[in-house]
Amino acid sequence: MNVLVSIQQPVRAWQIPQGAVASLRERFPHVTFVHAVDAEQRADGLPACEVAYTWILSAAELARAPRLRWVHTSAVAVETLCLPELFARGVLVSNTRGVQATPIAEHVFATVLALAKQLPFALEQQRHARWAQNEFAGDRLPWLLRGRTLGLIGVGTIGGEIARLARAFGMTVIATRRARMKRGSVLVNVGRARIVQTAALVDALHAGHLAGASLDVYPQEPLPSDHPLWTCPNIILTPHTSGFRHGHWEEVVELFADNLMRFEKGEEVQYRVREELGY
Repeated sequence: MNVLVSIQQPVRAWQIPQGAVASLRERFPHVTFVHAVDAEQRADGLPACEVAYTWILSAAELARAPRLRWVHTSAVAVETLCLPELFARGVLVSNTRGVQATPIAEHVFATVLALAKQLPFALEQQRHARWAQNEFAGDRLPWLLRGRTLGLIGVGTIGGEIARLARAFGMTVIATRRARMKRGSVLVNVGRARIVQTAALVDALHAGHLAGASLDVYPQEPLPSDHPLWTCPNIILTPHTSGFRHGHWEEVVELFADNLMRFEKGEEVQYRVREELGY
């Protein structure tokens, strides 16, 4: 069996390490792994590959891979795969669902707690060596998570882990498709930028309707230095890093290795992408 491993990205944390590919070769000595680290090697590996372990695949590339039977993406999102063409040809597609649930859920609560305890304000005072104890009053008073309501838009593996942690903090959890946020709410987006209207968010923060916000995804990445989000009050902006952590690739490759064993045996692979759902 020929497996094309092609996981090169501009973001270094999402590039598969050489050691991870070596571990796959050690576990599956009967499988030929072609590790493509540039566009030329990727193009050369497509014609013979039966399995593609990648994060992106175009229709033009699929046409150059006549033997391809299964695509496993190292990501959760599948928008970078030519799903209609893959399904039309009967190619199996699976993704890396669930692996990011814990780190992203912890990131959510790191930022929520930071906003609840006024840490952005405290750190700003720290930079100026200012003892601002009496300024923690009115809207600057820290607030408790216990007794608050956490609204989730979308309850997949990440949302489920966020809900579990929220209950441990004594919060009430509700799930919805569309949520109208009352005054004093905090918005956290670690999903897709398009689910939030950026201009409306900027206005709500400046008007004081929202108590704060935390964003890890943006309508344009990298976020331009002159974007109005940078100057919003009570906002935490992280550069799409909520899923970064030590041990990421060990877990991601283990999931692929388990699926590869299932595929070899003719068993159902985990986290198969369904044509009727698109995920």
